[in-house]
Amino acid sequence: MHRLKKTFVALFVFCAFVAVPVVTNAKLDGINVNRVKVKVYTKQGGDWFRALTQRTDDDGVLKFKNAPPGWYKMEIDDDDVTSGQYLAVQIRMTDVKGRKLKEKTDIDLYYKNSSDVEVFIQTVDTDKKGWFKMENLSPDIEYKLDISERDNSHVSKRDNCVRIKTKTKIDDSDWFYSKYDRTDENKVYEAENVLPGKYKFKYKTGDQSEAEPFTLKIRLRNEKGEKIKEVASVDLYAYVNKQRVLIGTMPTDTKGWVTIPGVMTNMKYKIDVDE
Repeated sequence: MHRLKKTFVALFVFCAFVAVPVVTNAKLDGINVNRVKVKVYTKQGGDWFRALTQRTDDDGVLKFKNAPPGWYKMEIDDDDVTSGQYLAVQIRMTDVKGRKLKEKTDIDLYYKNSSDVEVFIQTVDTDKKGWFKMENLSPDIEYKLDISERDNSHVSKRDNCVRIKTKTKIDDSDWFYSKYDRTDENKVYEAENVLPGKYKFKYKTGDQSEAEPFTLKIRLRNEKGEKIKEVASVDLYAYVNKQRVLIGTMPTDTKGWVTIPGVMTNMKYKIDVDE
């Protein structure tokens, strides 16, 4: 659901001048990247799109949640570019179906060299909640975070809650899983860092009739992956017989949150944001 979505870094060097990312449990530090604006791009479903734009913290660390496996690259804003810059990241991964990780999990890390060849770097471990920390990530280098599909990172059933699988299409990407989680007891399905794009929802078999709607509560980002900091206008479309139909226009609050009632499964939606 997301362009989704937060959390995508000693100094050994390959001959291609790519610094090797280093996993660490110590305090994270970036190099020459304190409080810089970073654009994070991801390749999900075959096409690149901007997933996130935000500043690093005072230690040069970029932190974000719910990063699905795939290719990532980070670009420092032109106004903040200088020599010798390396990012530190703290990322919370999901599995290939958009499910939260619930135990320590191996992540295989690759980069793309100058010959466009995928090169293995190392295997890193998350903690029990899917978080891991790295230093020494080079801006503008393509990195791949690869994770095996895991049957044990399931979403368990709870009374009066409904499990929903979300698939997303951003820009020209193919459809990909972005989130699989439960509603609350009032059938409200909540997600943060949602990008403008197309979305489809499906109930877990047996949880609820497909004819029954749910309420979607989302915190949107804008087309550039930036946080929304003032009221924005949201256009919601549905595809009926392959025709796009405007369902309604509604405002977010000043933090990008909007609540959409009456959302149906097996229906394709498009969400546009106009700040």
